[in-house]
Amino acid sequence: MEFKDKFVNSEKTNKKIQNKKRGEILYYSINQVADLLNESIDNIKYYTNIFDDLLKISIVDKELHFTNNDVDNLEFLIKLKNRGMTLKEIQDYCSELPLSDAEAETTESNLLSVEELINLIKEEQKIQLKDFKDQLISDIQNLNSLHLQNISSSIIEAQNKTLNEFKENLFNEIIEQLNSKFSNANEVNLDLNEKFVAATTDFVSEIVDSKSEDLKLSLHNDFNTFTQSSLDVNERLIKEVKDFKGVIQDAYYIQQEMEIESTNAGFLSKFMNLVKPK
Repeated sequence: MEFKDKFVNSEKTNKKIQNKKRGEILYYSINQVADLLNESIDNIKYYTNIFDDLLKISIVDKELHFTNNDVDNLEFLIKLKNRGMTLKEIQDYCSELPLSDAEAETTESNLLSVEELINLIKEEQKIQLKDFKDQLISDIQNLNSLHLQNISSSIIEAQNKTLNEFKENLFNEIIEQLNSKFSNANEVNLDLNEKFVAATTDFVSEIVDSKSEDLKLSLHNDFNTFTQSSLDVNERLIKEVKDFKGVIQDAYYIQQEMEIESTNAGFLSKFMNLVKPK
């Protein structure tokens, strides 16, 4: 049922409560309740709506019918609200001490117990709120620490990746520069080598051309000297061979003579033995 359908139309209710004594009427309309509690109709509608689970006002023909006990309970809840209790605190209080006729009486001792209970509830809620804040702060710190670790890891990983890429690019650039330098150096060296060979060739050619006659004469003289030396050596060898041949012949003749003499001596000895008288 919608909120606006719970309440009786104020134009339908003209009866006013003159002496504001309760118990003389079996059911009260919302206008009469507002008159009894010195509250506006809008406030009564508001409190009836927010405390609907606690009051449980009966509805007849789409009109709220407040009993005398309902009015007392509503007045009691409004007093709790006016004392600074939140809706949650009022609900907690009513869950500990359900609304009844005896609890709805606004005696001095009852109000004192209500204040004490309110203070206890507030203290308990402060403790719970503090614990909740501490736990929330701890969870946030842990979560922030985890996020910071993840962020730090991501940053370090990204920096390492960037550094590795930078190193690789720098290394490639250095290699390329060195190759270019060596290539240029090789080209320069080849050019210098060609120039050196050409200059050396020209220099040698000039020297050879300028000294060609001297070289030719020197070579001719050396060749003649070598030829004469060769002839002298050949003649000396021929003479030595001839001398050696003469020595061999003389030795051969002497050996023949010695053999002949030996043969003759043996024959003469035999002959003498034959002719010797016996």
